[in-house]
Amino acid sequence: MTEDHPGPGEPGPPQPGIVPLRPLDAGEIVGGAWRHVRRGPVLTLVPALVLMVVVLGAEGLLTLVEPTPPPAPDLVEAFAGSLGSGLLVALLGALVTPPFAVLLLAGLHLAVLGQRPTLRSAWAAGRDRLGAAYGAQLILTAIGLVPTALVWAVSLPLWRAGGVAATVGALIAVAAYLAVLWVTVLLAPTLPAVVRERRAAVDALWRSVELVRGAWWRCFGVLALLFLIMLLAGLVVGVVGGLALVGLVFAGYETAGIAVFVVAILLVVVPGTALSYGVYGLLHQDRWLRRDGGEAVARITGPRS
Repeated sequence: MTEDHPGPGEPGPPQPGIVPLRPLDAGEIVGGAWRHVRRGPVLTLVPALVLMVVVLGAEGLLTLVEPTPPPAPDLVEAFAGSLGSGLLVALLGALVTPPFAVLLLAGLHLAVLGQRPTLRSAWAAGRDRLGAAYGAQLILTAIGLVPTALVWAVSLPLWRAGGVAATVGALIAVAAYLAVLWVTVLLAPTLPAVVRERRAAVDALWRSVELVRGAWWRCFGVLALLFLIMLLAGLVVGVVGGLALVGLVFAGYETAGIAVFVVAILLVVVPGTALSYGVYGLLHQDRWLRRDGGEAVARITGPRS
């Protein structure tokens, strides 16, 4: 049998908590994250619920205050307006996400060690990482906004010019978003490195690059699996919630229909958010163990200095 998966009679790796302390495959990463959510619903779902209520509420308010578009809106203007709203939501996310990320990732670390973390114990374990988490999150947000800035400054003017320039503008926009996808996967373990390895913000960014280098496609596959799971869950719940909304609206209960649809959305995004942080944390742990081996096991299980 392989070193990662010992055969019968062979000594296995230690498993004090939700996953064994050895490199994991994609199914084990997602399964371990889901096991963490099931074992600690208060720790994982309550912070995710608060975070999503804040972010989705802000998106809703932006929708309400945006001016009503003209009957035949210019597609470029409409796209530019959507980019502006996305910019505001991204900045809001950068401000509110770090405390929840610290709480969820510190709780995951305790669960890996076999503990049953509470909100209090997880916060106590991770609160000193909040400053570094804010620094890393702001840098990640700035990197993620580069394609938006490029589209605004370059692609939209070229698109307006028409002809060959429009094609060039579209290609630039596509290339920018493909580049940010590559960078997003490359920097996926950044916040776990801040919380679980206790690294400073910039150091955590370079550590993420170091961990993912040479395994980009494998990391992309894990994150793609997470995306597909959330997409399928969203489609199922969205269809059910949409049908309930239409039925209640036709029956004259518009407010109740909207409430049911909002609850349906939260039933997907809240567990999905909690699951996502678990996947990111265990993906970081997998890369950490593959790179550093026994030293990583000692760091994970040893005292947190």
